[in-house]
Amino acid sequence: MVKIEVDGVSKTTLTNEPSIGGGALAIVGLSVSPLDSALAYVIQVAEGNTLVLTDANGENRRALLENVSVSQPHWSPDGSAIAVAIWESQEGDSVWDGGIWTVSAISGEARLLLANDPYPQNPETEAWGYSPLAWSPDGSKLLLGRYSLTVETGDVAILDVASGALTLFQPPADAAQHLRVGSSGGLWTPDGNAVHAILHSPGLAPPEPGAYLADATNGMLTPTIPTRNAAGQFIVVQSQFYGADGAHYALISEVDQLLAPGEDPAAGPPEVALYRIGADGTRTAVHDQRFALFGRPTPAPDGSGILIPTATPEYDVSYWYVPIEGEATEVTFAPTADVYWGNP
Repeated sequence: MVKIEVDGVSKTTLTNEPSIGGGALAIVGLSVSPLDSALAYVIQVAEGNTLVLTDANGENRRALLENVSVSQPHWSPDGSAIAVAIWESQEGDSVWDGGIWTVSAISGEARLLLANDPYPQNPETEAWGYSPLAWSPDGSKLLLGRYSLTVETGDVAILDVASGALTLFQPPADAAQHLRVGSSGGLWTPDGNAVHAILHSPGLAPPEPGAYLADATNGMLTPTIPTRNAAGQFIVVQSQFYGADGAHYALISEVDQLLAPGEDPAAGPPEVALYRIGADGTRTAVHDQRFALFGRPTPAPDGSGILIPTATPEYDVSYWYVPIEGEATEVTFAPTADVYWGNP
C-alpha cells in the first residue's frame, strides 16, 4: 500500500503485505479513519482473511480478526470501531455467524449487529445476507447492502445500530415494482435523516436515470434529480457528494439511450460532468469539461472536490481532480488498483 501526496508525485510505502500467490491480491479491502487516517484493511491468508489495523503511517500493526471470512471494512465516524461483513459458508462450519459485525479499534472486541438469514433448505424461500456500505454522520445508523442468498438480486436497507431495527427502501409510487435501490450504496444527508439513492433493474442493466431521496425512518423515496433533461436525454447519476459549501453535487452523464455494459463496445465509457444540485433538482454545471469515466470516482473527505478516473485513448487510467471551486487538474500518478482519500 502506497500513500501518494496531493502533488501526485511524492510517494511513501505504508505496508508491504505478502500475497498468498497465484495472482491473488494481498489487500482486498481498505478503509481510512475519518478521525486520524488510521488504516483498517483486509488481507488474504491461507485460511480466509484477516482484518489488520495500523496507524496513518502503516506502523503499530495489529491483526484483529484472523483467519475469518471478513470483508468490507468501514470506519465509524468517530474512529472508535470498524464495521465489517463476515461471510458464513452454507456448510455452517465457521464459529462466526455471517452478518454485520463491529470491531472495536481499541480492544479488538467484535460484536454482531445483524445476522444473515439462515441458508434456506428450499431455494424458493426468501433469505438475505448483509454487508456494510456507509455509516450515518452521527454513527447511529448503517447503510447496508442486502443480497439474496438464493437468487441474483439485491438492494439496500438502513440499520439502527442501537435497536437493530431494519428499514427497507420502498419503491417510488410511479416506478415498476421490480426496481430496487442500487446495492452500490448511497449518500447520507449531513443531518443523517435521509439517503440519496439511485434505482436499478435486476441483472446487468444500467442505473435507472434520475435520483431519489430515501427517508431514513420509513424508507419512502421522493425524486430529487429528474430522469430527463430539457433535450429529452436521460440523466444518469454516477456519483454524489456534499461539498465543503454544504451544497449537493453529482457526477452526471446525459445520454440518448441506456446501454447495458458491453451492449455497444463502440460507445465507450460514459462522459460525466460535475453539477451542483439545487433543492428543487435544478442542475448547474460546475465545469464545462467532461470526463470519460473509467472506474470509481472518490470525493475528497473535506468536500473540496472529487477524483475521477478517466479513460485514455489507449484505455489506460488517468486521474483528474475536479474541485467545486477552481480549475480541474490532471493528477500524474496512475495506480493499478483502487484509490482512497486520507484525511489532513
